[in-house]
Amino acid sequence: MYYFVNENIFTFNSGTEFSAINRQQEFKKNGMKSKIVTRNYNGRIHADAKDHGLDDDDFISMYDFFQGTTGVKREHNKLRYSDIVDKRNYHIVGINNNSSLIKYHGNTVAKVEIAPGTIGEIGTIIYYDRFGNETSKDIYDSRGFKSKTVYLHPNGETGHELLYDIDGKPVMEITHMFINGKVFPTMYKLLDYNGKNLRFNTEDELFTFFIQELLNQKEGVIINDRPSLIEAIANVQTNCHKYQFLHGPHTTDVNLGGSKYGKVFENLRPLFGKFKSAYSGVIVPTAEQQSELQKFFSNFNIYNIADFTVDGENFVDENNQQTDSKDILYIGRLFEDRHIDHLLKITQLVKAEFHDVKLHLVGYFGSKEYSDQIKKQIDDMKLKDNVIIEGYQLGDKKI
Repeated sequence: MYYFVNENIFTFNSGTEFSAINRQQEFKKNGMKSKIVTRNYNGRIHADAKDHGLDDDDFISMYDFFQGTTGVKREHNKLRYSDIVDKRNYHIVGINNNSSLIKYHGNTVAKVEIAPGTIGEIGTIIYYDRFGNETSKDIYDSRGFKSKTVYLHPNGETGHELLYDIDGKPVMEITHMFINGKVFPTMYKLLDYNGKNLRFNTEDELFTFFIQELLNQKEGVIINDRPSLIEAIANVQTNCHKYQFLHGPHTTDVNLGGSKYGKVFENLRPLFGKFKSAYSGVIVPTAEQQSELQKFFSNFNIYNIADFTVDGENFVDENNQQTDSKDILYIGRLFEDRHIDHLLKITQLVKAEFHDVKLHLVGYFGSKEYSDQIKKQIDDMKLKDNVIIEGYQLGDKKI
């Protein structure tokens, strides 16, 4: 069994998640047993995974595992027909397609937010006190059952969380406390897990225990896709091989490549130092990166394996003909660190030679502020007819 370790499967994924998803699909196609393993809580993970072409048996979520809900099938839980609201005493008042209010004798006691991508199905229920302050939230899994309750501090920040099994029995607690004026999760507790209550200080400690439990059930090879989980995976006590996959650059300054003054990113230093002995090696997507890292870490196993796949059947134009289109395609996060403004300058230079050039931006913006900034630049540079913001795309799309 191959375990591909990641933080989450999101509604809007980055290249790392797409790499993991495509790899899982290729392994499955070739009859190799594997699963994507995720750490973060995500009540929509099954819906998000389905949108990206994954089946429930393609991945396992830590919270699913401890909640005992890995094999639960989806059931519709529409607000209008749900028994969570006693309609003899409470009145449902629709606001719009995305939310409804629950009223008692004219007073609003709760608001129901409809699950994204559904018609009338419960996503989150927010409860209010008599002064209109939020006191708690019930989070519903995309498969139709109540998964978690979040209790709030008076200032609206999370104070305590309870997670449930499919029958509504609490199986986990997460405690949040104020530290230096900010709220942090300070304890994760498994309730009656194999007859014991188990406490963990951090989510990563819990995740290490979770991976250990997976390996106790079925041993395998661990491939960690996220640098943020280097320590959590290093702390797993096992004879199984563990590898770290680096999907991006490793150095702080590409101009120092090959130089003795070159340094790896701060978040990667533990991998090549403190936790080096815990890993069987590092996997990188290019031979150049492999050669570069091997210069600095000659006694560490560095492997070169591509982190993307190409479907040969769909790689060429359907008519197998070249075109004279003048299109520039960018696929990725539309974030400030991606320097989308540089692409606009390139497009402006190309436009001087080819007035009908088109730049296609496929991805999602990191913030409304950055989106507004880029759109203003497009206007200022007179590129409105040359730049097409396609947004985040899934599935087959011809550009």
